[in-house]
Amino acid sequence: MIGMIAVMAGFLMVPAMAAINGSSEGSFTLSNSPPVITQLNITGNPATLDPDTEYTMEITVSDMNTLNDLNYLWILPKYKGSWTGPWYVWESGTWTDVLNAVEWPLGDSTDPELNNTVGTFYVNFTISKVATESADGDWGFDVYASDFANSNDDIALTGFNMNWRGEITTVNPSFDFGSIALNDISKPIISPGDGKIDITVIANGNYSLDSKSDHWTNGSNMATLASATTLNSGEFSLENDGANSATGGLPLVENIYDTISDYSLLTGPTVVEGVPKPIYVWVSVASEGLLPGTYSGNYYAQIVNG
Repeated sequence: MIGMIAVMAGFLMVPAMAAINGSSEGSFTLSNSPPVITQLNITGNPATLDPDTEYTMEITVSDMNTLNDLNYLWILPKYKGSWTGPWYVWESGTWTDVLNAVEWPLGDSTDPELNNTVGTFYVNFTISKVATESADGDWGFDVYASDFANSNDDIALTGFNMNWRGEITTVNPSFDFGSIALNDISKPIISPGDGKIDITVIANGNYSLDSKSDHWTNGSNMATLASATTLNSGEFSLENDGANSATGGLPLVENIYDTISDYSLLTGPTVVEGVPKPIYVWVSVASEGLLPGTYSGNYYAQIVNG
């Protein structure tokens, strides 16, 4: 008998289990990036500034949220560590002076592309005529940048000197001693009727006032300006001061500038509108050598660093 062995191969179907997925939502908060003033300078990098002169300030700002995130920029001039003058503010593309310091006028300005993350702001401004003179680096500028999240940065630009500046803004165009005789001494001005020359001076530091004159003429005739108290033939002399106190002994006005009595080493700075400084002038003439007629000439006044 032939034996048979039956081998059966079985195939088992195992059902697949369905996949079950889950998810979880994550988050993080990116904090505000504050603005950073990366560079600050005045165009040309001057060490000494001049009053009544326009300068350009360059403010380079970086903000990773773009410069559209800037809320404002401030510029504050300072003297000896204290803020003085204007308060320049940039906001929404416009520069203004919130203190309206008219003696520090703003000029043109240029903004960078605000969609960028870094850019330079340029703003022109004019320094006051009476910004105090300094040779000790007393002037500087504080600059602030702030964004809409009230994050801010500040930087100081310091060590500037300020040159001296002075000017005479108004002066009587003419004056007259009237009719005088030979050998008259210390005759005052009669026109203007108050007997003086009125000038207005502006200075950003201490100052003095000087005067001079020259020979006066009557057609082809000349009266020679004297340099000594005793008058020789054909000479005349002028005295001047600021206190209306002629005694015949004041220093004479000569043909080179010299300080006017009462006006040496005056304290500045003045106010920006200037201060009045009257000048009283007297004339003396020699006892001979001058022909009748009207003599005229120039009288000069100047302001100098005191």
